[in-house]
Amino acid sequence: MPREIVFHLGDRKTGSTAIQQALRAGAWQGEVPRLAFPAKLHHSELAEAFRAAAPPLPAEARLAELAGQIERLDAEVVVISSENFESSDPARLAGAVERLLAPRVERIRLVAYVRPHIERVVSSWAERVKLGLFLRPLDAYIERTGRNGRFLYRARLEAWRAAFGPAFTVRPMVRSELFRHDVVHDFLAFALGSHAFRMAGPVRANESLSLAQLAILAALHRGFGRPAEGAADIRRRAAVGRNLALRLAALPAGDGPRPGVPRARVAELQDFYRADAAAVDAAFLAGAPLARALEGAAARAVDGVQSIRLLDHFGGPEARQMQALAAFAAELAGVAPGRLVPYFVARRLAAGLADEEETDEEALVPDGDGGDGGESGGAKATPEPGPQRA
Repeated sequence: MPREIVFHLGDRKTGSTAIQQALRAGAWQGEVPRLAFPAKLHHSELAEAFRAAAPPLPAEARLAELAGQIERLDAEVVVISSENFESSDPARLAGAVERLLAPRVERIRLVAYVRPHIERVVSSWAERVKLGLFLRPLDAYIERTGRNGRFLYRARLEAWRAAFGPAFTVRPMVRSELFRHDVVHDFLAFALGSHAFRMAGPVRANESLSLAQLAILAALHRGFGRPAEGAADIRRRAAVGRNLALRLAALPAGDGPRPGVPRARVAELQDFYRADAAAVDAAFLAGAPLARALEGAAARAVDGVQSIRLLDHFGGPEARQMQALAAFAAELAGVAPGRLVPYFVARRLAAGLADEEETDEEALVPDGDGGDGGESGGAKATPEPGPQRA
């Protein structure tokens, strides 16, 4: 019977896929405790079951089933991992853990990684473009997430601490702060309680795309038309987007620009997130890593608009041909929609990559600020409280 359970809670966009790949592969060696990861891919369904609005009985039943599996494992440490715990209700989960898991083990610990605010905004925008969930420029996403407070961390992290007390740890997704400057090494050191290990081989992480490649993906998703309400259509788009992104990432991206915060918006974003960064640093982290990253954002800023219009990256005839190919590919993807998602999941697994978890709590919600936005990029969001242009 294991003596310890470690919950890896995400956050999203903090290397969860790479961590889960390492856990599934057992990709470390050393004189360390035996660690088990009882999941085919991840524990996304468990995390989803503990959302605030989810019914309580299925959530308890799912955790009880996992508890039975854990009790039979020949391991000292067991990891439960899903980036979707970011959207779970910590109080609900804490109650169920106390009843169903705590009596079976000596110790339970939880860890969440947080990415510096501006980096999180940019990376989440690129991810949502890849999945076809937001097809407007980064400026519009900055304004949208400012209005809804999507990337304000303090209240959420405090709720986890209130539910789990000192068992809950926050780690900064800042390379200089991570063990061996890598999140996989850092998490394994946390879970194993030891630095006496080495990785047996490289772990593949999510692909990083250029703006031109994101523009190609956006054109494909526009070919699907406006997202329909419902999980099936969104998952179909996401499956196609993930796998086309995998192919694009394998090609040379050239010297084209990469996603980055526009220099003209750095100051307002710093003003908007400064209090949250300081509060999280003071409550959870040593050395003020989030505040330092925020104040250093200008050094990583880019000039110009973060456009995902084909015409801003390719010549007119080339762009029109890409649009035609994108529309044709989207049409083909609709021929047998019920078979498409399993097919592409199998393709990712064959390539050594797991099917990714849903991106965030908006993952099954179409873009509420104008849908596909058109090749022009869509209308500008109405400025409201939050980061806005001067």
